[in-house]
Amino acid sequence: MFTKIKCDGIYDLRTLKHVLSLGVTSLSFDFSPASPNFVPEHILFNSLLPELKNNEEIFFYFESYNPLMVSRLFDKLKQMKFDNLNYIFDFKNLSNENKLDLNFKFITQYDQNYNFENYHNAYFAGLNLDYIFLQNLNDENKLRNFVSNFYYKNSFLLKDKHKLICNFNSLEQERNDYLDLFEFSTFSFKINPKLEVCYRNVDLKLLTKKITSMQSLINDNTSNKSANGKISKTFQTILN
Repeated sequence: MFTKIKCDGIYDLRTLKHVLSLGVTSLSFDFSPASPNFVPEHILFNSLLPELKNNEEIFFYFESYNPLMVSRLFDKLKQMKFDNLNYIFDFKNLSNENKLDLNFKFITQYDQNYNFENYHNAYFAGLNLDYIFLQNLNDENKLRNFVSNFYYKNSFLLKDKHKLICNFNSLEQERNDYLDLFEFSTFSFKINPKLEVCYRNVDLKLLTKKITSMQSLINDNTSNKSANGKISKTFQTILN
């Protein structure tokens, strides 16, 4: 499986162009009003989306599923003739009480209390896992048991069409520990103050360094994978 880099929280054209120039084609735009990375609709539709060439993978991030906001964006994409883009809605929190009948591709944050069968329909595109969550499990000596149970309960994630994204947003420096236990499709990082000169002004040199670091992480992780099949050696051991 080829692992992609995803840049989260892009809010201006200058940053978008730089990220694209470095070969990153998995991009996320934040629609959480309280977020420092929030992107207004007029910026998205008039400045950012016109820059794309239809081969990018676009994520629209929401803290929670808000039917009115999502429907508005969905309709605007069609109205502005951007509905041909490869886009996915990304919800940090989803209700776990009832099955969601969504008619667009979506992913959500992993929560060990959720039954993801409630989301598993033709449009369910995958899950996000925070690296810090894995780190905490390892510190509690629970990680290997978690991995085994995770894939047992969510075996559909081993299919190519589903995404498993590792978020490094909580870390200053990416680490390679535990990554060979999973079949991650994507490693993601977020535009944050440590990558900015000042508020909402990205330092492009630091951004380049960050993306280079992420690519090195992917290369290191790939070298640790088994040459045979899709499952890592460590995961094969867990299954046996």
